[in-house]
Amino acid sequence: MNTTSIASVLGARFAYPILQNWGVLTPTTRAEWRHAFDGGYVQGLNYVDLVGLSSNYTVSGTSTARDTLTGGLGLRAEVGNSLSLDLEYLLTSSASGIESQRVRGAMKYGF
Repeated sequence: MNTTSIASVLGARFAYPILQNWGVLTPTTRAEWRHAFDGGYVQGLNYVDLVGLSSNYTVSGTSTARDTLTGGLGLRAEVGNSLSLDLEYLLTSSASGIESQRVRGAMKYGF
């Protein structure tokens, strides 16, 4: 089976570091637009035990295009030079509605 899938992404991230007496607090935001185009395909199927019979089947898919928009809000806290904590909320939607919601957290400690 051969098929082609092409995607393009355009996005931006913004961060604003705020100096605190214990470290740096950085609110973040991001926006991303993704366009995907999937080409059509035709896949032939046959049964091994039906040799000689015309039992060829095909499964086909049509080409589709899809747009999604992802937005996110986050917060990073950097304590000293070795510890950072991240928390981020992401929402992805398309013309058919909300597709996914994610919460991402991370803790980094350098040593």
